[in-house]
Amino acid sequence: MNAGIRWEPGRSPRDLAAAIQRDYGVSKHVAAAGSLATHFAGVLEAYAKANAPWHDRTSNARQTLFSVVDVEKERVILYLSHGMEYGVFLELCNAGRYAIILPTLEAHYEQIKQAMKDLYR
Repeated sequence: MNAGIRWEPGRSPRDLAAAIQRDYGVSKHVAAAGSLATHFAGVLEAYAKANAPWHDRTSNARQTLFSVVDVEKERVILYLSHGMEYGVFLELCNAGRYAIILPTLEAHYEQIKQAMKDLYR
């Protein structure tokens, strides 16, 4: 698994796609999808941290929510996850009352889908 992609201020998506292709040996289509995923990684992480439905006791669960993009030769994977071991309980226990991962993905699904469609027009 690759360490992920980091967006640098002042770089265009085209620059990032070229760097991905050069560094990872992937096609320009996968690189473009990786660039798009990198953008949404930040969006998803910020949304999850701002909208997590639980009351903080230590703030560890909220602070360690993270998103990572993994660009492979023929696919791009966008992860959103907890950094604390008990994150699984927040997601699955109490009938999902404290879940934030799936609600975040559902809240952004149409936006991501439309961005992918626009990418391949």
